[in-house]
Amino acid sequence: MTNIDYYKKIEIENNSLKKEIIFLKERLFKIESGKIWRLLKIYFNLRDKIFAFLPFFLKNNSKIFFEKTKRNNQYTLLEIKIKKEIKKLKKEHYLPIVTNNFLKEKINNHFYGGNEKYIIYLLRLMNKINKKGIVFQFSKNFFKKTIFNDNIVIGVGIDSDHFYEGTKIIQRLVTENFNFCIYSPYQMKFNPEGFSIGISHGLYNDFPGNYQNWIDNNKFYLEKIMNHNIIVSVDTATLNWLRALNFYAFMKCIYIPNFVDLDYFNFKPGKDKKENIILFPRSLYEPRGIEIFLEAINNFLIKNKNYKIYLCGEKVDKRIFNKINSFKKRFYNNLFVKKFSFEKIRDIYKKSKIVVVPSLHSEGTSLSLLEAMSCGCVPIATWVGGLTDIIINNYNGLLIKPTAEEIFEALKNLVNNDKKYKKMQKNAKETVREFSLKFWEKKWLKILKESLKISN
Repeated sequence: MTNIDYYKKIEIENNSLKKEIIFLKERLFKIESGKIWRLLKIYFNLRDKIFAFLPFFLKNNSKIFFEKTKRNNQYTLLEIKIKKEIKKLKKEHYLPIVTNNFLKEKINNHFYGGNEKYIIYLLRLMNKINKKGIVFQFSKNFFKKTIFNDNIVIGVGIDSDHFYEGTKIIQRLVTENFNFCIYSPYQMKFNPEGFSIGISHGLYNDFPGNYQNWIDNNKFYLEKIMNHNIIVSVDTATLNWLRALNFYAFMKCIYIPNFVDLDYFNFKPGKDKKENIILFPRSLYEPRGIEIFLEAINNFLIKNKNYKIYLCGEKVDKRIFNKINSFKKRFYNNLFVKKFSFEKIRDIYKKSKIVVVPSLHSEGTSLSLLEAMSCGCVPIATWVGGLTDIIINNYNGLLIKPTAEEIFEALKNLVNNDKKYKKMQKNAKETVREFSLKFWEKKWLKILKESLKISN
């Protein structure tokens, strides 16, 4: 074979291979363009990413994943358990209340705050119309307890750290089993399903730093209000805020200020004697103004060592309680920390000359303020929330800015002016008559009866 023939043969073979390559490329392009190939590519990409991420996931997130799965299983079991308890009841005889805290788990006793007292009086009112109350509350462990007049409290076994899941589950159980429900506070309702009354115990979004998320905060509270058919507000500050924000939501509201049992919390000048006692009858945590109160008292006691200070409230904040203990070491003869039951606190009200309610935010029409005034205490309160619904400055008490300096000046003003003190004491007792428990019961009875008719 000559060289020319050999090169021609090679050229023919090359041309044949080129055609075959072109043909194979076209086939490969068709395959890659097809759906099956695209799905395979997605699968292999995902597989590679999963295998690349899996060691990191197992190391960092598996605990969170399995804890969430475990918690969801626990929620299912708790729902089954609560449903069994509800099935045992004659449901038509019960009215449900949903709240965050009411009874303590380990002891058969309730927390000593305004919301808890409000619920107790609501339960008594339900009993007057031949209904029993069933209270659903957050709790670390599941429990069921029977309290006075056969009212029932169920701790759902979900704590307030899981507010979203908890409110969702509680509402589902309530809506499935009862015609209507009371939510105290109103934020406890998850969505608009089911007829309900929400209770506003005061403004919740007037806290320091609220300007940073003002729109989101307003949106959250407004959505919660819109979940209800009726909103009962204990103060006008909430109503004025809501009216400016959304008129339609405002029209859902009914104003029922807090109350005082005038027969029980009663001061008789000839019989009951006042002592040099200044009373702080609030929960011991930041929103109630305990820190500015201690600062004011520190300055006051230096010149008025004949006065005693009583802190009578639930211990909520450990940091603040440590601060109180440090304060007690300096004024061990003057400062007393004592928690009274709702009934026995009347004794310290009757002995005290002055009651101080220096709330910083999240305040309604304080029950303890009304009770103290009814027992002859002259009030010093900040112009926060619903406190301005109770006190007229220099008439039945002193309204001040929430600062230690103003508390101190107000205390000096009352201690050094006996004529002014007696005038305010008399006017304070007269004022609280308009906050009588009987008025409160009459308004609430009307709402309960009308709601029962509508929901049925």
